[in-house]
Amino acid sequence: MTIQERLLKARAAGPRYNELCHMYEAFLTQDLSKLTEFLKNESSAVRFSAYCNPLHQVTSADLKSDPLIKFAACFNPSTSTEILDEIGLHQTGLNPVIPETIHSHKNTSKEFRVFRAITDVGIDESLYEDENDKYFVEAIFDDGEVQNVIDLESLEALCYLYILGFIEAPAPTREFWEYFLDSEPKNLQENMSMFGKLPPIPDDLYEECRTIVGNRCLAGAWTKDQKIMESLVWDKQLLYTGYGGFYWQDSRSPRSSVASNQYAAEQLLRSIFQEEKANEKNLNSFPHPELWRLSCNRATPPDVLEGIIELIEQCAIFDKDTCSELLVGEPEDYPFGLATNPAVKGQLRDRVEKLMRDRNLDPEDFEILGE
Repeated sequence: MTIQERLLKARAAGPRYNELCHMYEAFLTQDLSKLTEFLKNESSAVRFSAYCNPLHQVTSADLKSDPLIKFAACFNPSTSTEILDEIGLHQTGLNPVIPETIHSHKNTSKEFRVFRAITDVGIDESLYEDENDKYFVEAIFDDGEVQNVIDLESLEALCYLYILGFIEAPAPTREFWEYFLDSEPKNLQENMSMFGKLPPIPDDLYEECRTIVGNRCLAGAWTKDQKIMESLVWDKQLLYTGYGGFYWQDSRSPRSSVASNQYAAEQLLRSIFQEEKANEKNLNSFPHPELWRLSCNRATPPDVLEGIIELIEQCAIFDKDTCSELLVGEPEDYPFGLATNPAVKGQLRDRVEKLMRDRNLDPEDFEILGE
């Protein structure tokens, strides 16, 4: 899909997707005055796209003003030989997307080609399960070893290049993102803030930008920043594994991820519950992403847990699978729900166990987390 086609779909999705529209507009515009405004935009994503626009000649001063610009410059066909040499010959520790792109750029110097031939043996594709992983792996791993600090500069730029369609990215349900979390980097929270600020993606652009949806889901689940959570909570764009039956994975969205976040403020979790409760037509959907995660989240306040229990007791939620999901989760997929949540105590637990027995579910079969 061309960037022009992406722009049309982003526009059709409505004002919530204006930042994404501005990214595409910044890259496509032929109006120098508009481009100048985009270069000053408050959004890092929009500014990055403007620096990719062939109308802009990237300068040495540009490179010094923002470390991300070197990535944009490599993909801008107007970037001069001198600037490409400044990036490729005089900077170290470059993500491999930079030398590879400079190497194929029409303005690449002979000096750079010779330098790369002498010093760079190339990327060993055998190190990566999928070639879409290689640039992203390089932002997290060093010679096969997990780093303590993620290269936020590279990862942010790679996300923007992916949105613009220049490169591919690891699919959001690939194991790559499990490795990413398992690395336990020191700057994980800074990374989650960056992911949370990535532009939202409408359904019509899901296939082109699905990894960004996944990144926003990671931010919703792991960030400690309440403002980031509040900015994500409206976004119900679901991820899709493509396999079916993976209910926990296929019911992930930025909004439902916030509902599972143990650092979410109680009032934010309450507001999610109240909004979902008010949507009576959706109460018996299966799976129910938000209510399921609230039922599992040990940070969910007691009044919200009681509210979920009451919905089942009063038969407002009557679908058999939905009730089972909220009580015990999916035994073969994600076996967690009210029954396993240590925040469900005293009378609340008694009521949950009664609901379980009414549905032929033995409480003894489900272990409370942390016990």
